[in-house]
Amino acid sequence: GSINQSQSGAPYYYEYTLKGGGEEKWRPRFSYYGYRYIQIEGAKPEGAADTRDLPVWTEALSCFVYNSAPSAGSFHCSNELFNDVHRIIVNAIKSNMQAVFTDCPHREKLGWLEQLHLNGPGLFYNFNLTRLVPKILRDMQDAQLPNGLIPDIAPEYVVFEGGFRDSPEWGSAAVVLPFMYYQYYGDPSLVTGYYEMMKRYVDYLSSTATG
Repeated sequence: GSINQSQSGAPYYYEYTLKGGGEEKWRPRFSYYGYRYIQIEGAKPEGAADTRDLPVWTEALSCFVYNSAPSAGSFHCSNELFNDVHRIIVNAIKSNMQAVFTDCPHREKLGWLEQLHLNGPGLFYNFNLTRLVPKILRDMQDAQLPNGLIPDIAPEYVVFEGGFRDSPEWGSAAVVLPFMYYQYYGDPSLVTGYYEMMKRYVDYLSSTATG
């Protein structure tokens, strides 16, 4: 049967035009997708009992694409279930660790901020984030509105409405993340460097409080 993309929104697909004349290789260079199954149309697999005059594809490979932040920790114990859980967690982190930390690799590939502090311990224990976290704080600073609001995503490539733009669980990453960085690395530079941004966001929250 055909693949089901109902959970990922609009259909995702690549189109490739063969130049002809021999074996060709192709890979996407400007985007990535998370998936479980792929569907190939307009070609037939090598060795298939298919008499149609179609190009033959001989191999399809997946490339695991993620940020170059180096590994900083490891975990192993006598319980293989725990070892497997840790391996799955690390791969899930990698799947969402691009130029930003995404919500999921197949659908919401924006820089949603809440997972930065909710998953903070797992991120810091497993990866060296001394280059990526400062970059993300710059994204937050750039995205901050004049009234102090930090939107749920940074960079703010899309302007959402309501809680999808203004939610304390997301924006508070701008306050929590610099402190976590200090806790794990002993480096206060993000706290001091982004203190004004943090203060402006807290002041914004105070201005919207109703109780």
